[in-house]
Amino acid sequence: MAELRHVGRSVPRPDAASKVTGEVRYTSDLTVPGMCVGRLLRLPFPHARIRRVDASAARRMPGVVAVVTAEDLGEPVPRFGPLHPDQPVLASGRIRYQGEPVAAVAAEDGRTAEAALEAIEVECEELPAVSDLKAALADSAPLVWSSEERPEADPWRETNVIEEFRYGWGEPEAECAETIENEYRFPPVQHYAVEPHGCIASWEGEHLTVWSGIQHPFILRAVLASVFELPQEDVRVVAPQIGGSFGGRGYPKIEPAAAALARAAGRPVKVQLTIEESFHSTRRAGAVVRIRTGVDADGSIRTQRIHADFLIGAYRDIGLRVVGKSSFLACGPYRTPNAEIVARAVGSHTPPSSATRGFGAPQLCWALESQMDELAHKLGIDPVEMRLRNLAGRGETLVPGDSPVDGDWADGLRAAAAAIGWDEPREEGRGKGVAVGIKSAIPATTSSASVRLDPDGRVTVLAGTTEMGQGSRTVLAQIAAEALGIPLENVTVPLPDTSAVPFDSLTASSRSTTLMGSAVLAACQDALRQVAEAGRSRGSVVGYGEYRGERTDHPLGGPAPFWEVSVSAVEVGVDRDTGRVAVTRHVGVSDIGRAIHPAQARGQHDGAAMMGLGHTLFEELRFEDGQLLNPNLIDYRVPTFADLPEEMTTIFVENADGPGPFGAKGVGESGIIPMAPSVANAVFEATGARIRELPLSPERVWKALRTNDEVRGP
Repeated sequence: MAELRHVGRSVPRPDAASKVTGEVRYTSDLTVPGMCVGRLLRLPFPHARIRRVDASAARRMPGVVAVVTAEDLGEPVPRFGPLHPDQPVLASGRIRYQGEPVAAVAAEDGRTAEAALEAIEVECEELPAVSDLKAALADSAPLVWSSEERPEADPWRETNVIEEFRYGWGEPEAECAETIENEYRFPPVQHYAVEPHGCIASWEGEHLTVWSGIQHPFILRAVLASVFELPQEDVRVVAPQIGGSFGGRGYPKIEPAAAALARAAGRPVKVQLTIEESFHSTRRAGAVVRIRTGVDADGSIRTQRIHADFLIGAYRDIGLRVVGKSSFLACGPYRTPNAEIVARAVGSHTPPSSATRGFGAPQLCWALESQMDELAHKLGIDPVEMRLRNLAGRGETLVPGDSPVDGDWADGLRAAAAAIGWDEPREEGRGKGVAVGIKSAIPATTSSASVRLDPDGRVTVLAGTTEMGQGSRTVLAQIAAEALGIPLENVTVPLPDTSAVPFDSLTASSRSTTLMGSAVLAACQDALRQVAEAGRSRGSVVGYGEYRGERTDHPLGGPAPFWEVSVSAVEVGVDRDTGRVAVTRHVGVSDIGRAIHPAQARGQHDGAAMMGLGHTLFEELRFEDGQLLNPNLIDYRVPTFADLPEEMTTIFVENADGPGPFGAKGVGESGIIPMAPSVANAVFEATGARIRELPLSPERVWKALRTNDEVRGP
């Protein structure tokens, strides 16, 4: 680290002053000339047949510029989605979840737009709905997609199972000294970003421009081009600063409807959702995971049989990829000689689930790490020692055909145990718990970057990575300054604009520092090569660099670029009279290769851990017959500063062994993955109550304590 000038230092962020003063401009702050206000008509039915939509009265209202319904979009109604275009721009024929947009209005002001929505007449026939896994998988369940709407060759066309993923190796039925089997439940939760969803759409002839706080502008460009049958070069996406996303703004939600409305209006249209509307737009998939684990007498894992059902909602969005990718790694960071994994994506009459920080790994880690703890106690083995006996070591194969282990994960577990005082005596009513989480970065992706060196010594880095609070522009500037040997203040990294920056697959999967950073580093090296060959540069020099992931016949499209591994160790106090759980101490250890910007890395890790504390202790979307009961921040509880542990410690394992610049690996998601099981394991140690359903609400814990007291006796 001593040899580096910029990397490894917590330098000031270029957007820090604008954020603390309120000068930064998010999508909700933007205006364009001639812009009108767009609103979406949402109905309260989770499942209904649309009989009639009459917008004639709304169209006649003064101040209304345009009204669009499914009938105005052509037949068949254009559909969109990042991988499977199944979601109509506006509901056509059927409503499949409460709040699905049925019509869109553009007006001179918000009040007129709202009045126009009320003037639209919609006649519907309400139909039975399913909103949880048990109901969706029942033999007589109402179908989200009728069998006629699915291919004849689809083996699941008469059910709500959308797709099944199967992985396995060895002999799953191998004999074991000890076997346990349990079921674990993880609730659907909301991303809740401070900035609700919003976008502006504008047409100039057949050229479409969209300003959207979206994580993946190039994916949005491709989707809009497909919906409106345009060449991609005729679609421009500008990504301003984003007020948080966590995956909820990864893929198109309202942009196709906004663009259709702007085309009808002949003017730019801004659609800005409320927080409640955002709750009705996207969420994390809930899951039920059943695990049968067999071990040898010394606690070594012999076999794992895992069956997971994910409730992905009314449309696919990116849900199938979440299920398929996360379940591939369902056996976690442990040596598993024999495995059978079956994971199903299940449809329901609920808002579509999407990518969420951790991309399915928190759901599976919750089950696996709870199971590991239960096994340890059953065998009389210390829970830390149980994991140390099974963690795969550097260079070992974790999953057949995938990348070898790229870190010393056992060292991280030992560091977490030491920092939490694992071997120290426990106080009455307190317990300690550990868990290890793992996630692989998305494989087979591409990131491109260009670096322009101007004669005055200024440098501009053009990259498609979006800035949503994680500090990517700062990190990319540090990498460029380090590679070029110039002052950091000489480097500028503009916000993404698909008409100006090179292609980038996406800003997700903790990949930006590592993979886009590699592209920036390569661009710097290319620029330096050009300068060296020219001897002296009298004009600007532009270097180009690219990271291109290897695409193979691997089930996920390619091997893992790196493994993102984190350990959570906590101490909790449990009030037996109320069931309230308080996390008093938290230690997080992550293998990150090298911290380019230590303060930002720590913020990412701790922020992820606290987000995990939400679904651990209180976050849960509650549906009843398809109706979302808590679509607001009064009835839906998110963590606040008051919920922070009294003591938080972050430890980074920095061996400079990652594939990214200067040995970096990703860190953006790792902290969220093991949080829930570490807390539940600590609750068990404190109380003897094993709880297998999240969240660990006071009511749920109180009931578990009463049951446990009855089992143990007075």
